[in-house]
Parts: sequence; structure tokens; C-alpha cells
Amino acid sequence: MKNKTLLNQHGFTLMEVLIALLIVATALGTAAKVTISAATNGSALTDQTAAQWVGLNQLATLKLRRAFPVRAESGKEEMMMRTWIWQQKAEATPDDHVLKVTIDVRLEGADDDDLSASVTGFIAKL
Repeated sequence: MKNKTLLNQHGFTLMEVLIALLIVATALGTAAKVTISAATNGSALTDQTAAQWVGLNQLATLKLRRAFPVRAESGKEEMMMRTWIWQQKAEATPDDHVLKVTIDVRLEGADDDDLSASVTGFIAKL
């Protein structure tokens, strides 16, 4: 009688429980990696967007000034509670009345070659 009750009991073996735990641990690790990656990408996209706004603001300022020719300049601008460094350079185009202006933007304290954004536009002599 005693052996018969042991045979009728149902449950998980130790091996089945370990395999289930391995599957759950793998899934949780993957979910954590995806979440961290999404947070990192969100921060990078925020920085790129702010840097583009800084560059576009400077380009709009140049157009409103109507100063021709455009000189190479640099400056600082606050955007989204961070300080951005911008540098502009002008290049000649086939039309003598139009200059190609490139504005490179990076975070203050970043290396010179660590750009967050680069905006290019054209300034015409009116």
C-alpha cells in the first residue's frame, strides 16, 4: 500500500525545475539588456536632436543677419540644460552669390572630432 501512494504522486523533478529556472533567467537577462539598450539609445537621440536644433538656430541667425560673405565663427549655446559648442565654416560654390555653410555641434568638453550633429545650408547674397 505504501508503494502505491508514492507512484500516484505527481510533481516536477529537480531536473525539470532547473530547466525552467534556466529559461526564466535567460528571458529576464535578455529583457534587461533590451531595456538598458533602449534607455541608452533614447539619451543619444535626445543629444542628437538638441545638437541639430543648435545648428539650425545658428543657420537661421546667419540668414537673418544677411551678412555676406559669411565668416568662420564659433560659439556656445544652451539647449536642454546643456552647453553646446558650435563651429561654422563657409565654402565657395559655383555661384559667386551663394556660400555653403556647415555648422558642427558638439557637447562642451567633448573631443573636437566627437560631433553630435552637423548642419549644412546655403546663404545667398541678397
